Amino acid sequence: MQLLLHGWLAVAWGHNAVFLAVYAAARIGPKIALTVPAGILCDRMPRARILLLSRIGYAVASLLPLVGLVAAGPIVWLLLGATLAGAIHAFDLSSARAVMGDIVEPEDMDAAVALNRAGGHVAALAGPALAFVLVSGAGSAAALTVSAMLLGASALAILPLPHTLDFARRKDGDENADSLVDYLRSQPAAVLLVMAGIVPTFIDKAVALLLPSVSGGGGGTVSMALVAPEVGALFAAAVLAMAPVRLGVKALILAALLYAGFISAATTHSHQVQALVIALGFAGMASAAINTSAQARLQRIVPAEMRGRVFAV
Repeated sequence: MQLLLHGWLAVAWGHNAVFLAVYAAARIGPKIALTVPAGILCDRMPRARILLLSRIGYAVASLLPLVGLVAAGPIVWLLLGATLAGAIHAFDLSSARAVMGDIVEPEDMDAAVALNRAGGHVAALAGPALAFVLVSGAGSAAALTVSAMLLGASALAILPLPHTLDFARRKDGDENADSLVDYLRSQPAAVLLVMAGIVPTFIDKAVALLLPSVSGGGGGTVSMALVAPEVGALFAAAVLAMAPVRLGVKALILAALLYAGFISAATTHSHQVQALVIALGFAGMASAAINTSAQARLQRIVPAEMRGRVFAV
């Protein structure tokens, strides 16, 4: 919701490509710059506390543009909100993933990761729809307020977690960027799992967004192409959550081959709406299977004292 609403206001208030570029830099720049520092902090401080503060920071980022609705310089307030959200993202991502290893037993990790991914896909589908309904019916201020309230609710949900979940980490660990590089060099399996978790996500989003536009599809085609991978991924994650299965290396390779095949089919038949949507839906299923298994394996093989930095990457 927040990402869509901030982007909506950027278009409504900016009216030019230069401002949209500045807005994109404000949103994305802090994520990139703070990725490794956020991971280091998550390996030095209680992760549940960082996660709680990040959700509160997200809520504040949703409220900042509200000031621009009633005060001078609305663009400045929007940029402040976008910058804060981008900075918070780095800490929220690393702490949310790393804390799972602190509270979930290894034998339950596959089901927990799959359930977490399923919830994320539900939010990805429901959030934009809810934001659109609120903006259309009640206006941007109401939509931003609801976004902040939901983020505040997620912060309240974190409160029961003990703030001393760092008990498993060694206090004498070398917690810096150099040690992260050394660890990744010595653990090629972890590098491959990181790549397996992120590469399909980038590819299917780019393909879903670009192919309908390139092939001349209308706005409806673009919307269906964006939704189809999320629906497919939600289905696969839900199945894995209800019947958790540890996919072996051969199964992961097969899922990767299926993913590549469906993406190729979507590219080949991008001018046919039905074929495009079906191919992207099945590609989303394969992507979710790969991502879920890679995340669960990382949770099991990465040491507790290194988890924040690895998941920040």
